[in-house]
Amino acid sequence: MKFLAMKTVHVDDVEREMYKKVKQDIKKKIPYLFLFFFMFISFVFIIFSFLRFFFKFSSCNVFLLILFFI
Repeated sequence: MKFLAMKTVHVDDVEREMYKKVKQDIKKKIPYLFLFFFMFISFVFIIFSFLRFFFKFSSCNVFLLILFFI
């Protein structure tokens, strides 16, 4: 019984260390996620503006185009 209790404590310690490691990895990746998100939004916005300028869509067609992209 004592061995089982020691084993569960050990598993908890391992889980705690893994949780800390995952948390640190996520903190390191957050700036990259924000960068990717803003780059994606700006890319879609640029393409959408270019298409609107190039083809001179009416508002109804622009709405349908947005739905198509989503």
